[in-house]
Amino acid sequence: MALNDKQGMFCREYLIDLNATQAAIRAGYSDETENRIASKLLSKVDIQNRIAELKAQRNEQVNIDAAYPNTVASANGIDLIHDYNALTAKRYGSLSIDNAAYLMSSQIWTDAMITPTSADLSAQSKGVIAPSLSSDGLHMNSPIEQLVIDKLIKPKMQELWFS
Repeated sequence: MALNDKQGMFCREYLIDLNATQAAIRAGYSDETENRIASKLLSKVDIQNRIAELKAQRNEQVNIDAAYPNTVASANGIDLIHDYNALTAKRYGSLSIDNAAYLMSSQIWTDAMITPTSADLSAQSKGVIAPSLSSDGLHMNSPIEQLVIDKLIKPKMQELWFS
């Protein structure tokens, strides 16, 4: 069964942050029913298949495949972000966003309302993701991911949308 425009938009929006409720809202579903709609949409096989297709397309665009984790097993989180930034900059030019520079800046502490520890500052000085910003030393924790979305990605999307 073919997806309607709103369902297709939900699939694309879902890939932004993997938050079904927010994707439903951004796709135009009613604020009063977005939780139910989001759950219902994710349970549909056609939606699941479309999300899988979109993920595969995105992975192909940035040259990530099943072997990718093995090539970066010893890398730190910032190395992975630098790799991703390089791939997106090559593909999208000025449309790409430099997450690593933001994570290494003093602005991250102000925006996150965190007082960095000495371990955080030491990690930053070595170009490694700071412990207070990471869930596992490799990935940003959820609040920092949301901060990157709010401070870097959403403004870039708005800039592109309204330019």
